[in-house]
Formats: sequence, structure tokens, C-alpha cells
Amino acid sequence: MKTMKYEEIEHTADLRLKVYGRDERELFANAAFALFDKIVDLSAVEARETDIVEASGADLEETLVGFLGELLYRFEGESRIYREFEIVELVPGGVKAVCNGESFDEARHEVKAEIKAVTYHDVAIERGPSGVSVVITFDV
Repeated sequence: MKTMKYEEIEHTADLRLKVYGRDERELFANAAFALFDKIVDLSAVEARETDIVEASGADLEETLVGFLGELLYRFEGESRIYREFEIVELVPGGVKAVCNGESFDEARHEVKAEIKAVTYHDVAIERGPSGVSVVITFDV
């Protein structure tokens, strides 16, 4: 079984990540972690504050893209960064997560990459004997 949360896949123009989890809840949490791990140096982020983040979609893939899009909006629009994620509810049409982090502070937080959007390109959650995985493409 893979113990890593995600790995980067070579891509010419965009950022592509393959995310792993033992189940769908862990997959969603690891995808959220991967998003922020690519945006900022998470070693400087403290889990000082808690926010509830919700998203919906027609299926799990659409819900995942919506969830990551909502997290990206929280970073870009509200200067929120997160390092810990607990998926408290996950159904085919929606997700509810407890996200721990803090407000972005330019003096303490180093931006590693600018992610413009989460895309639907080739998003398909795959189930295997060691858990679940998904490839996510980000527009950078």
C-alpha cells in the first residue's frame, strides 16, 4: 500500500498530481493537503484556526474538483491557508471538511506556486486493492 499522500506527474504546461488514499475520505484530505503543499511551504503554516469547508457535485469526481476549487478560492479570496484536513461527511453529492490553518502572512509564508484553477481534465477516482487514487490537473 502506498503511504505517500501524492506525487507529481510530469506535464508540459499544467501541474498534475496523483493523489492516494486508503478510502475516499483520505483521498479528499490528501488532495487538499497536496493543493496547499504545492502553493506554500506548509512547514511554516500553523493549525491555529478552524474553518468548515463544504462543496457539492453530481458525483465524487465533481465534488472533489468543487472542494479543491473552494479551497483555492479561500486562499485567493480570503487569504486562508490550511495544513490539516478532516473529512467529516462525504456522500456522492457533497463533502464537508474541517480545515485547520491560519491567515496567509507574506512575512512568514513562502509562496511556491501560483495555481489558477482546478480542472476537470481526466479526473477519475480509481479503486484498487491498496485503496483509491486520482489524477488531478491544476492550471498554473
